[in-house]
Parts: sequence; structure tokens; C-alpha cells
Amino acid sequence: MEQYGKFKERGYTIEAYIPTNDTEPNEFLLTIRKGKFKQEHRIPMLHRPTFGVDIDDKQTLEEKMEEILKTLP
Repeated sequence: MEQYGKFKERGYTIEAYIPTNDTEPNEFLLTIRKGKFKQEHRIPMLHRPTFGVDIDDKQTLEEKMEEILKTLP
């Protein structure tokens, strides 16, 4: 997996990874960390990111990320 993006919000470090080859699942891996707290979420992608992430997949990632962030303490 290759890091697609990373940012911090409310003390959490959020990292998104994308597959780099056909043996890895076609999904984003989203990791959220803050101190000892760690969560991982897998978000399915519609298209393999051969030349970058598809706009529809990017939108899905952003929507899911917003939902997840709302549930964090």
C-alpha cells in the first residue's frame, strides 16, 4: 500500500493508503491514531488507481471520512 494522504484533525492523525499492485485489495486503508488510540477502516474502491485515484472514489473516501470523524470522541 502507498500513502495517498495524511492530515491532522482534533489531535487525530489520519492517513489514507491505496493499493500499489493487483495482489492488494482494491480499497482505501484509512488509519486514525491519537496516543494509544488506533482505528483502521477499509473503504472499497470502484476503480483500480492505475493513474491516480478516480474522482468518484475520492468523493466516497471524503464522505466516509467525515462520517467516521463524527463518531470519534
